[in-house]
Amino acid sequence: MTSVRRHWPAFGALVFLLAITLPTLQISIAQNQGHLVYALDDPYIHMAMAKNIVRHGIWGVTPYTFSSSSSSPLWIVLLSASYYAFGVNDLAPLALNLVFACALVLLAYRVLVGFGQRGVAAFVTLVILIAATPVVPVIFTGMEHMLHACLSLAFLYLACEALAATGPERPRKPPPQTTGLILVAPLLTAARYEGLFLVLVVSLMLLIRKRYLETALIGAAAMVPIMIYGLYSVSHGWHFLPNPVLLKGNLPSLSRLGQAPHLVVLCVGGLLGLYLGAVHEWGRQKPASTMLVVVLGTMLLHLQFARTGSFFRYEAYLMVMGIVAIAIAVHAIGASLPPTPGRAGISRSLLHLVVLAGGAALLARGSMALLRTPQATTNIYEQQFQMARLLHRNYEGRAVAANDVGAINYFADIANLDLWGVASLEVLRARRGGYYSVHMIDSLSRAHGVRIAIVYDAWFEPIGGVPKAWIKAGEWSIRNNVAVDRDTISFYAVDSSETLDLTCRLQEFGPTLPPSVRQEGPFTDPHAPVTGCGGAAMSPVPAPH
Repeated sequence: MTSVRRHWPAFGALVFLLAITLPTLQISIAQNQGHLVYALDDPYIHMAMAKNIVRHGIWGVTPYTFSSSSSSPLWIVLLSASYYAFGVNDLAPLALNLVFACALVLLAYRVLVGFGQRGVAAFVTLVILIAATPVVPVIFTGMEHMLHACLSLAFLYLACEALAATGPERPRKPPPQTTGLILVAPLLTAARYEGLFLVLVVSLMLLIRKRYLETALIGAAAMVPIMIYGLYSVSHGWHFLPNPVLLKGNLPSLSRLGQAPHLVVLCVGGLLGLYLGAVHEWGRQKPASTMLVVVLGTMLLHLQFARTGSFFRYEAYLMVMGIVAIAIAVHAIGASLPPTPGRAGISRSLLHLVVLAGGAALLARGSMALLRTPQATTNIYEQQFQMARLLHRNYEGRAVAANDVGAINYFADIANLDLWGVASLEVLRARRGGYYSVHMIDSLSRAHGVRIAIVYDAWFEPIGGVPKAWIKAGEWSIRNNVAVDRDTISFYAVDSSETLDLTCRLQEFGPTLPPSVRQEGPFTDPHAPVTGCGGAAMSPVPAPH
């Protein structure tokens, strides 16, 4: 009890986290006819890869061949380990994310206490961290971003402590924090390749301080998992970098900051903190200014070379580091200001105004994200989950082309041609090589023996649409879309001989769809066949694995 009273901000924040997570989960399951569903299709890519590792010994989205379809090998390893221990199941990503979210809260509290922030101030910071990141919506993405945020904050804290050992006080040998950095660095980059941004900023700051050995050791440690995975991928005939990195990486652009106003808030807060820190010396709180510099540098690199968005997940680690760094800076500035009017009073008033305005903006975004989360899971349930059910019932072991490849490969074992390129090397090379075309899609589909295709028509409009030889059998459309890329998915028979069978299977499957899914196209014709689809029997709806 003494420990609970002493560290009540951390325990209170954990209660707050669970008080939001559990009702959100309950609402989501109720909306999705009793199924646990994630807010994106992407987590099912990782789940499919982990399933295939455990069941088939294949590192790939399908059970038939290797694919470099994830930039988070550590997350794949953790999922695979949980599947080995408990069997393939839908709960593992949620459970792991909740564990890492709790670890993040406790770690953030440890960092805040290390910089002197305790009591009500620490509790408020942790609540803002949970609400504004936003932690709960990111948990429901079912991906590695909570793990990445934990490792990023740990690396940031160790880096600030290590960087503080400079000048005349610098020890002759690396400080103990350097050992921690060397251990965390490979985990950080194995969790997400964006971890390199944080490692690079810290390494540059160590290099400026002429700490060459530490710079080399930390940089080498960070590159170890990337090198191992890259060489493993190359040995299978794939590229050194994972397909998602090659497809989603960005060229430098200063305009990208305008697309992420929440990061603008953090940038303004960080720059103001550095200014006030320079005006009012922080004394022993110098590591707080170092933390702001590291966070701002990492944010700049991310905005230049990576993406934001995708249901709040890509920049979650930046939000965590930024909120903690600014909270520490606010505490340090407040402690350094004398309780007198004048310039100090103006600085204190400006500081309070900026904190209130910035906090309100971030909390508004977090509230919006939380309200969207159950609906996002419903979008996935109505679209990708139903696609997976259809394929599991009718196309197990058969070749299918698609552009969303997560749920369909997790719930069904199909020979999947990924028309977007995350799981298919030929498509990736065509997109990067500039010869991705209607003819190429058609030729590749036929070469792979593809029977049907399930696609977003709009994705292929820039190249002239889908092949004209494909015959559309119908469409499914959803409403209130906040998560999937398009409201409508289309079903095509790649070969004309498949048209009748596909039409029949869609009509036979139609009554099992949620009532909110609108069905259109030839298969809705009342004169279309409804029995004897290719002589294949319908198998039961898949239970959660």
